[in-house]
Amino acid sequence: MKKLILLLALLSAVPADAQFYSRVGSLGQTWTCSLAGLVASLTECKALAAGVQYYITDIVVGTTTTTAGSWSIQSGTGANCGSNTTAVYPVNSTSARFLAPISTAASLVITTTSPIPVTRAHAVCVIGTATNTINIQISGFTN
Repeated sequence: MKKLILLLALLSAVPADAQFYSRVGSLGQTWTCSLAGLVASLTECKALAAGVQYYITDIVVGTTTTTAGSWSIQSGTGANCGSNTTAVYPVNSTSARFLAPISTAASLVITTTSPIPVTRAHAVCVIGTATNTINIQISGFTN
């Protein structure tokens, strides 16, 4: 009985509008997309779906050369996120980029503490750099 009372007390402390996410994607279906040899043009990795919101939980990225290459994840509508383009990761600007490790190093593996939300009804796209192409795999779930 004491455990039940404690559980009820804990649950009442959580706001009614709070959302909890599961690492296994229990809120929707899990998904994975991959791109190889990505250059400096925005390229669709996960197609948009009406009413669907993607969440990113894991990213694995590396370059195909011995020089680090830049990359970012963006979202949008239209062919290859060409319309309504929005920064996803890094989130501050569509011109901001991260550097991927060189081909002779281990790939960069990012597992997020909190899922990265993508704008609802947007596709997931990635942009790399022209000379040091990028290989990337992104995983997550839908809501």
